[in-house]
Amino acid sequence: MELLGVVTLLPLLQLSLGEDLNNPISQKVLATISNLGFSTSFASLALIISAIFIFKALVSFAQNYWTIRTIALVRHSLQSSLARGLEQARYEFYLEQKTGYLANLMTVESARFAASLRIFSRIIVSLVYSLIYIPTIIVLEMEISLIIVVVGLLAFLVARPLIRHTKALSMDVSDKTASLSSEMVQFVESFDYLKATANSRRVRQHVLKRVNDLADRQIRMGRRTAALGAIKEPLAVLSLLGYIFYNVEMLSSSMASTVVIALIMYRVLSHVLTLPLAIQRLHQLIGGVHYISNFSREIWKAHECNGSIVIDSLNDDIIFQNVSLHRKKHHILKGINLTIPYHKSVAIVGESGAGKTTIFRLLTRLIVPDEGSITIGEHNFSDLNNEAFRSRLGYVTQDPMILNDTIATNLTLRLGPNQKENNIEKMKEAARAAHCHDFIEALPQKYMTQVGERGASLSGGERQRIAIARELYKDPDILIFDEATNALDAETDKIVQTSIEKLHGKRTIVVIAHRLSSVAKCDHIYVMAAGRILESGSFKNLYENRGSFFRKMWDHQVADTK
Repeated sequence: MELLGVVTLLPLLQLSLGEDLNNPISQKVLATISNLGFSTSFASLALIISAIFIFKALVSFAQNYWTIRTIALVRHSLQSSLARGLEQARYEFYLEQKTGYLANLMTVESARFAASLRIFSRIIVSLVYSLIYIPTIIVLEMEISLIIVVVGLLAFLVARPLIRHTKALSMDVSDKTASLSSEMVQFVESFDYLKATANSRRVRQHVLKRVNDLADRQIRMGRRTAALGAIKEPLAVLSLLGYIFYNVEMLSSSMASTVVIALIMYRVLSHVLTLPLAIQRLHQLIGGVHYISNFSREIWKAHECNGSIVIDSLNDDIIFQNVSLHRKKHHILKGINLTIPYHKSVAIVGESGAGKTTIFRLLTRLIVPDEGSITIGEHNFSDLNNEAFRSRLGYVTQDPMILNDTIATNLTLRLGPNQKENNIEKMKEAARAAHCHDFIEALPQKYMTQVGERGASLSGGERQRIAIARELYKDPDILIFDEATNALDAETDKIVQTSIEKLHGKRTIVVIAHRLSSVAKCDHIYVMAAGRILESGSFKNLYENRGSFFRKMWDHQVADTK
């Protein structure tokens, strides 16, 4: 379309300059216009050219809009795919990742990947334009084609070493951006400690060194891109001026035909010289493409196993039979046999490193045993659909997840019935059951109170009770408390324990604990050490057996308290 408009300029210029219309191109253009039923007057030619370029502008708008929309959709699809892949990945794969690295992938690197598509589309457009223009140039004047080829080759020769070094710099930028993101996350998460111990300056200086290293690589890449951008215009203009001088001053060629051919030549050179610059910019983003591609392959390979059986409720006993787990020839669990009866409370206790949390991970299917089996009723855990099974679990940890949002959002996680009234009432019932409704109602904004980053405006006991209420709102069949009261003071611990005790007999409860006083009301207790179950029984039986490991742990804890 652009070529047609430019070629039509030739007869228009010849008419305005009073030149003879004996140029083959002018004659062919005028003949075509006449055959289409249009006048070949100056005004008609001007209108045709205007219409052509207006249409070209509309096409250009549509092309740019389509490109922007496509890139936005690709970025959305990419980020969604990465998030979904991470959600469906094995738990062990997640443990190997750094939070900052994942955040960098989801934001910076995915944006670089999407931007690379924009640059790639520009390369395609420049190639298409060049392929359209060059045959026309060859037909008009072979000498011009030679000039374009020589200038293009010169530009690529200059660009080649710059592009090669840019690729290595781009990979380095991605590495350093990921490292910086990880360290920034650590800096923010550890801010209380760093500030309180006057270590923030030391860590900040280390982070700033990362920032400076990253900026240095980005500046070096930018310098190479700027160098290529700087030579593009002079090469095109010098080639153009040389052609005009040769034709007008030495060959006394027609001014009109010289100007039009020079304009076509300039457009071709612009597209040809855009190619090395665009390739340079593409290599500037290649680190993002590399990171996203590699991580996508890794996350696909790390897809967790998933069964096909969907169960609506967990209304049966859970049984561990000879369950063992090892990592790198080291036994984490060995020969575990235990039963979690339906609607009973079971405690798993032991010193740090005994394997208690590993039991939790097996129970929630975050990991799978290397030997033995875990069943619920007649179903093996390996046959169950993960999402359906986990949707029936509730989980409260020592350091519960608290969103930087309102209390209502933290309680519901935007789940529950669609009807707002039912949703609010269910939320308040869960809060009452967890003994947190009263303190929430005492707040100025009540359930709409913003809790701050990681619940900074709440006490430890308040965070725990909100976490319990959240799980009650979910209405799970099994509630797991993993050291849920370990960090609380005695009074707050008593309140939280009261909340847990009220659930006995209504749900299956699993308590993982180090503090033995917190499991006194449980129906059955399993005592673990070094990945094995040493003994089990009721609190009374284990306590009264003075030779039991449980009694020794109890006596040590009592002595420590005194």
